[in-house]
Amino acid sequence: MEKNLLPRMMLRRVPGVIGYILLAVLALTAREVRGAGEVQVAAGDVSDTRSTTSSSTGLELTLNVTGDLLAQAKGVRPIITKAVDDNGTNLLPNKQDHDFKEVKMSGNAVEVKLSLNSPARKAAQVREVDGALEIYVPRHDPQAVVAVNNVQQQTGHPLTSRTLHEMHLTVSVWTRAQYQKYEAQHKSKGSQNGGQELAKGLTDMLASMFGGGHQSGNSIVIVVKDPQDRLVDVGFTDPKGHEVKRNSRMQSGSGDAETITFDFDKKPPANTRLNLYVATPKSIVKTPFKVTAVPLP
Repeated sequence: MEKNLLPRMMLRRVPGVIGYILLAVLALTAREVRGAGEVQVAAGDVSDTRSTTSSSTGLELTLNVTGDLLAQAKGVRPIITKAVDDNGTNLLPNKQDHDFKEVKMSGNAVEVKLSLNSPARKAAQVREVDGALEIYVPRHDPQAVVAVNNVQQQTGHPLTSRTLHEMHLTVSVWTRAQYQKYEAQHKSKGSQNGGQELAKGLTDMLASMFGGGHQSGNSIVIVVKDPQDRLVDVGFTDPKGHEVKRNSRMQSGSGDAETITFDFDKKPPANTRLNLYVATPKSIVKTPFKVTAVPLP
């Protein structure tokens, strides 16, 4: 109750339009403070490989992230804007990984790994790392989850969805049975034009997943083209929303052609639902962070 007294008192002292503007500014500031307090970031472990003879050099800095918001989150990715050591050496990598990482608790914190360039050999600490954490909270936007009912009946072709189309995100689902049917059709047709060459390229990719007995009949493969890095996670549920548990998940490739393979104990139920978790502006909570004076090993 006390938090609301100050705006009311100030509104009485500064009546009219100015008073309402002041109240609006105070309310916005309060929201910003509460939002910033939802997540705390601290420097954790440091792994440093400095060598003049090896090409596999680099610095990995772990951020320990805590806060109630993480209980609702399904992904997190760091955006680094500044990183320097105490010699002034720029540690920013030439290319940053823009994929969201799964939110996994380690003790009471989520560990977020930052990959940086190697510091100077004489450096004793990382002077400063600035940036922001983008935390994906699908609960904040109904459009952040694309649900595909009876997904095993929609295999072998790109899924149709307005949301996916707007995000330039192409997703197709494959099972071993669908792949074998697809392979037989294209073997009988042969390669007659550029379109068939593209199909053969997809066939080769799927052959590496299903061919040679690598995957069982209980596996589902998701083929993704995601040039804007919008896909955060993939899950399977029954129609009531209960998770269809899997044995393993294997991911390979890049945004141009990425495959995600899920293996199950037994064949998933026919009415299994695929849930695609996609990043939308409303589903992202951006939290700035800054860590300083991090000792180097």
